[in-house]
Amino acid sequence: MKNFFSKKSFKEYKNIYKEEGLKALFKKLGWKIFLIIFLYYLIRDVILYVIVPIFFFDFLSNYGFSKISIYGIFLLIIIMLIIFFIHSFNKNLKLKILRIGSFLGFIAVILGAFGAHALKDILVENNHIYKTASQYHFLVVFLILFIGLAYEFISKKYLKISFISALLGLFLFSGSLYFMSITNLKWIGAITPIGGLLIAMTFIFLIIGYNSKD
Repeated sequence: MKNFFSKKSFKEYKNIYKEEGLKALFKKLGWKIFLIIFLYYLIRDVILYVIVPIFFFDFLSNYGFSKISIYGIFLLIIIMLIIFFIHSFNKNLKLKILRIGSFLGFIAVILGAFGAHALKDILVENNHIYKTASQYHFLVVFLILFIGLAYEFISKKYLKISFISALLGLFLFSGSLYFMSITNLKWIGAITPIGGLLIAMTFIFLIIGYNSKD
């Protein structure tokens, strides 16, 4: 029975499922073992994606966070997870950069539209902050796409550094401004200049990268 639940066995199950489908996996395991494994994944996913977020939501609510700010935190986590998956499933560095840049462009459009319509009442006083966040979001998206397209003209070392610098700059600069505009927590603004500096440094890294190409 133990062999059915070893790491090696689970790896084998995943391969069978990918290559031959669910029926083949059911045939391989038998209905009892299949049911146990199915229940295990179901319980695990319910705990991870339902129960934990509810507790996290309540925890943040107790510390004075509004619903909109909690949704913002969840959105940030989801965006970071999707970026991680894009990074993991693409071996080619150029494709990684271009796909992450494209995904962040999609998010920029969604957040821009959301700010103009759904958040209109919330952003009465902080609309200018949200607009600044959105403008720099688009700027960095184009910068990341440019880094990906300039793959052949920049040394790999500085290509990676430029990409990481732009990505971190986007999260720290635009991310902090987005969050500050919906929560009105002014202390978050202390993070913003760090993001701005990283975005500016990205251009310096690109200048150096062009000159050091073999």
